[in-house]
Amino acid sequence: MKIAFVGPSGSGKTTLAKTVSSHFGLALISNVINSRAYLRDEQLLTFYNTARFIDAMTSIEPFVSDRWFVDNLIYARLFDLPGFYILTLRFLLEKSFDLGVRVFYVPPHNGTAPPDPQYMEKLQEELARYPQITIVKGETIEERFAFMCEELEGKS
Repeated sequence: MKIAFVGPSGSGKTTLAKTVSSHFGLALISNVINSRAYLRDEQLLTFYNTARFIDAMTSIEPFVSDRWFVDNLIYARLFDLPGFYILTLRFLLEKSFDLGVRVFYVPPHNGTAPPDPQYMEKLQEELARYPQITIVKGETIEERFAFMCEELEGKS
């Protein structure tokens, strides 16, 4: 089982990833540490995370990630990274679907700061482009976790 979460900052991706990782006994790939610790440059962070995602995607090991190529793709578009990089991210995202990675969008929930409108615009475009991305249902972590269990039970 390979699972990745995408969505705006503060939507609960990391909390849900930790909960799913613990419940199913899967390795957790968390990118929050990288963005808050030593990789301050957004372009460098985007390239670094892409390399980590490629490693996870091509591994035989199951995992849960609190970010995925979709997030990198949005930031690449927001920061006007070169077109070849955007095409590469699209290829890698599509390849991850082929390799069985289940990607879930975690929408903002009540009580969080409103997401960046530019980020949300690009995210909505990517969600429309990739119907393979499942939208997580529920408002609370308990509701969202119950949704994930329903989606994943028997689909490993």
